Amino acid sequence: MQFLQLLISGIAQGCIYGLIALGFVLIYKATETVSFAQGELMMLGAFVGLACMSLLGFPFWLAVLSAIAGMALFGMFLERLVIRPILGQPAFSIVMLTIGVGYTARGLITMIPGIGTETYVLPVPYKDQIWSLGALVINVEQVAIIGSTAILSLVLFALFKYSKLGIAMQASSQNQLAAYYMGIPVKRLNGLVWGLAAAVAAIAGLLLAPITFVHANMGFIGLKAFPAAVVGGFSSLPGAIVGGLVIGLVESFSGFYLPDGFKDVAAYVMVLIMLMVKPNGLFGEKLRKKYERFAGQTKNGAAILLCPQLIKYALHLQNRLRARHQACQTPRPCVLVRRVLLLLLAAPWLFAEYWLAQLTFVLIYAIAGLGLMLLAGFTGLFSLGHAAFLGVGAYTQAVLTNAGLPFPVALACAAGLSAAVGLVVGLPALRVKGIYLGMATLAFGFIVEEIFARWESVTGGNAGIHIKAPDMFGWKLASGEAFYFLCLLITVVATLGILNLLRSPTGRAFVAIRDSEISAQSMGIHLARYKTLSFALSAALAGVAGALYAHKLQFISPDQFNILQSIDLLLMIVIGGVGSVHGAFLGAIFLISMPQVIALTKDYLPVVIGQAPGLQAAVYGMVLIAFVLFEPLGLYGRWLKIRTYLQLFPFYRKGLFKRQKSFQKSDRLK
Repeated sequence: MQFLQLLISGIAQGCIYGLIALGFVLIYKATETVSFAQGELMMLGAFVGLACMSLLGFPFWLAVLSAIAGMALFGMFLERLVIRPILGQPAFSIVMLTIGVGYTARGLITMIPGIGTETYVLPVPYKDQIWSLGALVINVEQVAIIGSTAILSLVLFALFKYSKLGIAMQASSQNQLAAYYMGIPVKRLNGLVWGLAAAVAAIAGLLLAPITFVHANMGFIGLKAFPAAVVGGFSSLPGAIVGGLVIGLVESFSGFYLPDGFKDVAAYVMVLIMLMVKPNGLFGEKLRKKYERFAGQTKNGAAILLCPQLIKYALHLQNRLRARHQACQTPRPCVLVRRVLLLLLAAPWLFAEYWLAQLTFVLIYAIAGLGLMLLAGFTGLFSLGHAAFLGVGAYTQAVLTNAGLPFPVALACAAGLSAAVGLVVGLPALRVKGIYLGMATLAFGFIVEEIFARWESVTGGNAGIHIKAPDMFGWKLASGEAFYFLCLLITVVATLGILNLLRSPTGRAFVAIRDSEISAQSMGIHLARYKTLSFALSAALAGVAGALYAHKLQFISPDQFNILQSIDLLLMIVIGGVGSVHGAFLGAIFLISMPQVIALTKDYLPVVIGQAPGLQAAVYGMVLIAFVLFEPLGLYGRWLKIRTYLQLFPFYRKGLFKRQKSFQKSDRLK
């Protein structure tokens, strides 16, 4: 009977994963990317249903229908307002945009006074009801989940199989350009797909709410739906349900038969196995590119349309422009770098101890940003678990320093072990890319976090571990000024190393792989070698940053290297400017200074807003959305535009940095 109990529990949980994964698959088939806001849409659906019952007094079934209809409208509104303006841009942009939407939704819900930080019970008519079949006890809530999933699956099957709307959606998902030529309103269908995905997420939230209750963080369960979509295949609707069932059953049985901790990582172990054995999933369709469009692709992944005649004419008049507008010319990069470096050297005498500590954190995050920039910005490889490399470096540094090793030896070991781990993590990049590679790194991040929490004899578990002050062959670097200069030295060395690497044949090979793997391979570039090398170098820099991070805090614990930290690192390079060394520093300044700016402005905001716990997450999300929509080149891109405007004035044209869109799936053959 225990086996049947676990079987039913796993199927019910798997149905929830499958429903959320359905939303992933629907959006992936429509836009060739994944929505990281699907979990938050599920959370919003549960809150809407709760509000309809508790505040408006709706009966249960009317509240359910209202929540589904409301979330469907919200999904279409979201697609029209946020997603549609950047369709045709690199998938990375849409992924970051949906991450920003998720941050914003979770933050705004948390900011609601008296509601966002509480946990609520959704009043359902079958609450706490059970069916007893001998020794087998079945919860009616589980029966409702399984039955609702089966009915919804049949409805979606009939929709896509027999209705004109469903057939048009299938045609659009297979080839949007051909569907457009046949008179199918592709943009309108994309809006309907997002509305359908949001409605499915609302159903999942309403079914899950009686079990886990309604709260602002319930959307994090959407991270468990990613393994379901990977196992089933991102291009298959039935595969989403099957993948959800597989993940649910694996979690149910591993939690009972295996030691503690395996249940939390079992789904991600399944992801890594599936990506290595069958990257397209159980039911995924294998697609091959007919050709790649890389004309006009810039180093940051965003397409730019330049005007050759304008540039040629501007160069012809360069001397005259310099003479006439010398007052508005910006300093040369080398001069500006020297001035910044002199300012950094004088920082201990210019800033108070607190601001010097914040500047130290900027340098540490800049090193981590340089590593992630090398991987994502210059090699084009997507990583969602980069905080795990910081953790490997931090724990290695802590263990070896506490064992008595000198700081340089411990730092070299931290970088070396992180590079070795990065080399292993880079192996999936040999078979998968894009969002599948992101899923592999996401799985790796969760597994490493669980190892940190469970390996108590080495890491101290969830209680954390303290670390001594750095010791440079007998010279203690305990003061804030000494440690700041150490971080500054390492940052300068890392920056010079990255700049020289990018000018070398290895760096040019990285950029060639980013722009077009097919073209790079045709030029004789060994893809496997350079991809794994990029992962190793990126992980090594992250390990160095993690080691310095551990010394600065003097205490580390597993929750400091979770998925939110990885997303913060991605947010840092996106806002700073993907594909530029400057962007790593500008993004680090933003990441460290934004909490200070929010804290300083709280007193000038209404109390309801200023004291809300979700204010920082909401601001981060809205800033990320604004940058992806209006300034995809980041802060460094905005600086380039200002400098170019001053240099070319009065010949500057608005179209100089225009983004170029491309049709999706129009270049694919089955």
